[in-house]
Amino acid sequence: MKFLSIREYFYRLSNRATVLVTFAVAGIGAAEFLRDLQPIVEGDAVMFVFGVITALALAELTLVNAWYVPQQIRVIRREFSLGLKLERYAQPVFFRLVICVSAVMWYAVGYYLTGHLVFILPATAVLLLFFFLWPTRTRACRELELKPDQRQMVLHDLDLR
Repeated sequence: MKFLSIREYFYRLSNRATVLVTFAVAGIGAAEFLRDLQPIVEGDAVMFVFGVITALALAELTLVNAWYVPQQIRVIRREFSLGLKLERYAQPVFFRLVICVSAVMWYAVGYYLTGHLVFILPATAVLLLFFFLWPTRTRACRELELKPDQRQMVLHDLDLR
């Protein structure tokens, strides 16, 4: 992601995150709007579908948040330039948020298929996780383990030059 200032960088990152959260909420809204009065899956199969979707969502969230993103950030920390660090930091952060949206969409599909509200609670929990993982200046400083002068530049919108 190309940027001219730190302010613009976090503005663009926040806009991308806003688009993703809108997509997730729209997915839940579409599932509510499109579901028929007669559910597609009924009875004992509802809990099976819930189990499968929960296993998929937890697997993807765990793999990305506990393995992939930290590994990518460790590589990014080795960069010398703050501009390069921030430019490369956007990709794993965006990928982490996309995976959260993916998990919400799995639960929206489950809600569409069954019509049971049991799918809405975990979708809401993943949305809360999404907001917890929202890209902020302090999160970037903490995850990238920036030097004090770089931290000041990020936190106080100082010039990258």
